[in-house]
Amino acid sequence: MPQRWRAPVGWVIGWLSLVGNITGAASSEFGLARQIWAAYTLSRPAAEQWEPTAGQLVYVYILLLIVHGAINCLATRYLARLTTSFIFVNLGAAIAIVIALAVTTSPKNSAEYMCGRRLVASR
Repeated sequence: MPQRWRAPVGWVIGWLSLVGNITGAASSEFGLARQIWAAYTLSRPAAEQWEPTAGQLVYVYILLLIVHGAINCLATRYLARLTTSFIFVNLGAAIAIVIALAVTTSPKNSAEYMCGRRLVASR
């Protein structure tokens, strides 16, 4: 790349990276806020028909942004400890979900359905 284009191209790349990081974090937190309210809404009795307002959604979103920012301000050694402990939480939760889904699924499929009728019939 010619010398005269390096500074402008670097500036554009830097700003696009900054905007991408900001919007990525913001969209993740907003999606999480919506999921939290959806879980809360689904946990209510069916007769209540409740839906969060836009203000309530924004309040949870702002709270999540503050928590996210506070976590990112931690020292590296604390982040390493947090990450190490959450490995076990995530693996344990994944295994528990797989077991719970296998146990609680009411109509269990037969081997013929799972493997295909031809595969089982050819034996």
